Amino acid sequence: MALTKAHNRMIADAAVNVKDFGAVGDGTTDDTSAIQAAIDVWKVAQGESDSGSFLLFPSGRYKITSTLDITFSENAVSGGIKFEGARLISQISSGAVLQIKVSSSLARNFFIDDLYITCGGNEDQALLVEAGTTGATSIYRFEIFRPRIESVPGGAKGIVIAENAFEMVIHQPNIGFSGGSTASGGYGIHLTQTGGGNVSSVDIYGGTISGGEYNLLDNTGGVKIYGGTFLESGSYNVLIGDVVSSVESSLIGCHFENGQLDSADTSLVRIDGIGSIVGCYGTASQGGANTLLRCFPAGRGVSAYGLAVTGNITKSIENKQGTTGGQVFTDAKPSEIVATRAQEERLCTARNEGVYRIASATGTITMNMDFGNTLHATLTGNITLAAPSNPQEGQELTVSLVQDATGSRSITFDAVFNTQTTPSTTASERTTYKFVHLENAWFEVAATIHT
Repeated sequence: MALTKAHNRMIADAAVNVKDFGAVGDGTTDDTSAIQAAIDVWKVAQGESDSGSFLLFPSGRYKITSTLDITFSENAVSGGIKFEGARLISQISSGAVLQIKVSSSLARNFFIDDLYITCGGNEDQALLVEAGTTGATSIYRFEIFRPRIESVPGGAKGIVIAENAFEMVIHQPNIGFSGGSTASGGYGIHLTQTGGGNVSSVDIYGGTISGGEYNLLDNTGGVKIYGGTFLESGSYNVLIGDVVSSVESSLIGCHFENGQLDSADTSLVRIDGIGSIVGCYGTASQGGANTLLRCFPAGRGVSAYGLAVTGNITKSIENKQGTTGGQVFTDAKPSEIVATRAQEERLCTARNEGVYRIASATGTITMNMDFGNTLHATLTGNITLAAPSNPQEGQELTVSLVQDATGSRSITFDAVFNTQTTPSTTASERTTYKFVHLENAWFEVAATIHT
């Protein structure tokens, strides 16, 4: 149901037209009060289960001088906002141009069509969608179609999704910053839950975001991005989970370009925790970035497949995790990966079918059989091969150990290894073992020494 000005009664599926409440849309008249009056009437209808009404902005340029506030204090179950060739011309001094909140209720099954905002004041956000911090104060099943936000002030945000907001979709966002600003604190899209809420299941399809410190900052780790272009950022184009998250994120078929314009960091994208990046492309002609992805994997790790790089981006992956935390699974060539010895222990490549490659091995080496059953290591110090984790009965294990040019590197096997062959300690010689796992022990079934 929706209440119309003409009849002052509830009419099924009717639109609440902002021009019926005095909005002019000429770009000069202050339309803030008229639009807020229309919003307040439209909100009344949203508690009706069969409402389906929408707030209509006919074609025009609507000058706004203070925040347009849509705060639901009662449960709202359906409805939407349509911009039919309309634009909000913001002149506000602080806060959001348009904010959608819940105070003590649930809001679900909503949409915004063709939102268009031109920032021209001192906005903190163009669009703020903020739920509460408990399950009873949530916003969900909410779609935003083709939002266009231009001239976002330096240090401000284009779209912010906060607290208990989930099952949300943003289609084809087009967001740019005033003068191409890359100032600190400016984010094209920001997902955040600092108040104790839980943003999750947010999908973004396509679009272009340019400028800001980050094109997209996800402090929740729950975003999935399908396509889209991210470019010209002061720091990372996309940063997912700057605290390690247990929620998986995904980047699929995206274009990343010219990140780190103001930063000493060296990658276009950063993923902390669990995630995947597939079929993405990275390039740069300016800025400090030379790597597409920097990751700090945890839990199930990070998967990176089908990455392509060009221009100043010469590396696909920089693995920053040591011997604790998750693995990185990738089909990238070794020449496209930046990793220390400890980090190489956590790399599993599809190209090498789960091979642990350690270019400079020293100390204790522990393999996880869930992620690889072959070890290739060049010994630059004494090593101990610890008992592999997660072995399976009958599983095979190949261990290939090469002495460096110095040689005399000692090799100690954990007691679970039943070896018959003494490994070579001669400089540059390789000893290769084949083991099989039976009754909680690894038995040598073959061994060769290559000069």
